Amino acid sequence: TNSNITEFFNRLPVEIRFIGLADINKNGDTGRITNPVEFSPSISVDIPLALRADGATFTDTSSADLSDLPGPGDDSMLEEGALRIQYSNGIPLGVTMHLDMLDETGTTITSLPLSGGLPIEFKAARTGTSGFTEAPAEDYTIISLNRDQLNQLNETRNIRLTAGLNSSEAQEVRVRNTDEVSVSISGNFVIRNKIN
Repeated sequence: TNSNITEFFNRLPVEIRFIGLADINKNGDTGRITNPVEFSPSISVDIPLALRADGATFTDTSSADLSDLPGPGDDSMLEEGALRIQYSNGIPLGVTMHLDMLDETGTTITSLPLSGGLPIEFKAARTGTSGFTEAPAEDYTIISLNRDQLNQLNETRNIRLTAGLNSSEAQEVRVRNTDEVSVSISGNFVIRNKIN
């Protein structure tokens, strides 16, 4: 799945309501009030955006029908299995990722990483003194699946990806609308066939 900063901006609020107090004529100078009273505040955001992120999250669900894989009771059996998660992170924010394998009703079959397992982490893109990305961070991780996960994997119909965003040491970074993150998930399986 490819993601970019444009999707982030599309999720920003379209309306902000501000309630506040104003001190008018604190010095008691002579003045006049007109009717109607007009107050026209405005707010703007310049691109590129400068921000800090501490625990911000993004969730996306993608279709992933794994019903072609063998399950319990089939003549074939998944002997071993591993998922390879490869990424290219072009934003200057670190990412922690969590995957939920969902069945056809949206119920979680299994989660990766398992509770207590090492987190799936993407390094932040390298930035220059301006705070902008100079080079994307690229790497991969491999997660081995246990027997219970292998037995249930063929029930997967969707994968829910939850990503947490964090800036390094809470420092401010700058994001351009062309910065993007791409994630590729592939599987490597050993299948044992029963021959009669």
